[in-house]
Amino acid sequence: MSRLGKIRSAFAGAIAGAVVLGGASAALAESPMDLRVKTLPQRELSTLNMRSAAAQEASVAKKEAPARAASSKSKAPTSRLEYKAIPTEYRDIKERVVFKTNVGYGLDVSQLSGNVAQTGVAPGDVRDAQGNAYADSRNYLLGDAIIGTRGILMPSLNSYFLSRFQLDSGGGQFTAMNYVYDSGESQPLLIRAGYAELEGLGGEKGGVLDSIYLRAGRQYRYGANRFVANFDGITAAYDHRMAEVSAFFGQRVSLFFNDDPGLLAGAGVKLRGEEIFGYPADLNVDFMRYDGGGDDAAAPLFIEANSRARVAENTRLYFRGRFIDNGSGADNASGLGRLGGQVRQSFGDDLIVIADVQKNFARELAFDYVGSSPIDVVNVGEQLGLAIGTPQNSTLVGARANYQLTRNFEGYAFYRNRLVKNAEESDAFSRPFQEFGLAGSALIGSRLTTTGQYKFRVHDLDAAGNAEGSAFDDTTGTGTKQLHELSGEARYNFGKKKASAAFGGYVRVLDIESPYAVLDNDGRGGVRFDVGYWPTSLIRLRTTGEVAQPSQSISADIDAMVSLRVLMEASF
Repeated sequence: MSRLGKIRSAFAGAIAGAVVLGGASAALAESPMDLRVKTLPQRELSTLNMRSAAAQEASVAKKEAPARAASSKSKAPTSRLEYKAIPTEYRDIKERVVFKTNVGYGLDVSQLSGNVAQTGVAPGDVRDAQGNAYADSRNYLLGDAIIGTRGILMPSLNSYFLSRFQLDSGGGQFTAMNYVYDSGESQPLLIRAGYAELEGLGGEKGGVLDSIYLRAGRQYRYGANRFVANFDGITAAYDHRMAEVSAFFGQRVSLFFNDDPGLLAGAGVKLRGEEIFGYPADLNVDFMRYDGGGDDAAAPLFIEANSRARVAENTRLYFRGRFIDNGSGADNASGLGRLGGQVRQSFGDDLIVIADVQKNFARELAFDYVGSSPIDVVNVGEQLGLAIGTPQNSTLVGARANYQLTRNFEGYAFYRNRLVKNAEESDAFSRPFQEFGLAGSALIGSRLTTTGQYKFRVHDLDAAGNAEGSAFDDTTGTGTKQLHELSGEARYNFGKKKASAAFGGYVRVLDIESPYAVLDNDGRGGVRFDVGYWPTSLIRLRTTGEVAQPSQSISADIDAMVSLRVLMEASF
């Protein structure tokens, strides 16, 4: 039945029900009401999270849509109570206030084996430059907090706050487990986001003013092709049913480095084909320019786009691309950075197949818009960026398939192949490789879920890059030549918001080559657990941990590494 037909039937049913109820009112007055339940409600299904075609498409669409954290409006208050600027009723508070916090204790231990490290000495026998002895353990307090409001003080006023903290309560920085928090310029409390937002400026419902929203404060901006910017500034947008237009401006947030954060600005547009043309296709385009600060800093700009279309009932097409101008003014400074596409095809409710291809060009970002250029490993301590090689012209093709064999078992397979145009000019970060894997998920009984995966990868390394007399910066023969990985997990659920327990492990075996050493069948592995308990529906107690053994060839001085987290999570 068509959607219009369903609406008509429902409307007719409502009218008929009203007539029957009206005519039966007199009879009800003379006979007792029968409030007995005639049929039981449908029970809650206890199944795997199987990726049936319809559910998978809905999930993928939701995940791939650009995050609405900086480019879309939040929902207006939906409380059924009469609006109050300051909510006092519990139900009203619950609908208009979101609160979640994690507070816990962390312990990290790196047990020494007594063997000599690659540096030539045993860590326990030396001190660092500040005179600190090696610390085999460190403990700290950690946590985060999220607070959000909708319609407090004003119906159109929303707010959001996100923070994280870590306080070192023991141990030192001379340890096998270091963190970005160890930087002398970092802060124990990090404010990741904090903004206020006006959703509509008044006027007629659905009018121009009602479709404008403003956001000011620390916020995130997500580009159409995955650039992510954290900045202090303002975002303004106009959201119409056919299209959304937005613009933003602010200063980049630098949480861990005392650098010149620089300024960034940009704009975006979303076109909704269903509303404009009556065709299920969308187009998103985002622009951003970043001024890195300083007289000599380049000002790169980026234009990103993605689109999606439903070309048939079970077929979806996705396209994505990025244009880059690195701001250097050189002849090859601007052009395409990447271009890709994807096809998703469902076959009934049990099988979905996805094929993907992406072309990366040499002008693509080395890391992100801040680390857009490679940093020499010799100067990595003096510059903001990662010591990675120059991007290469390459094409990554891949395919994966999900198949629900039975109600309680799902199978998964994937394959990837990176093709490099000039492999002899590439480096350890951009060598050609092939990868494939298999995975499965099974529901045993109604509470126990088990998953397992095997992955195999082969890199095409250049033996000439390791030959005697080869250039020091030639890394074409360096890296992982072959990888085997086997992992699995079992999770038992005692009921929704009651308790859960999970236990898993992994094993990796690698063949590694370099000009100085060749490692065959170098193994490492570990186990991990995650236990949660809800004493109430608003509070969860959680303990997670991992025990891992690093490569005894590369890190012979470390016998085992242990991490433990004990957390209390409260949400409202």
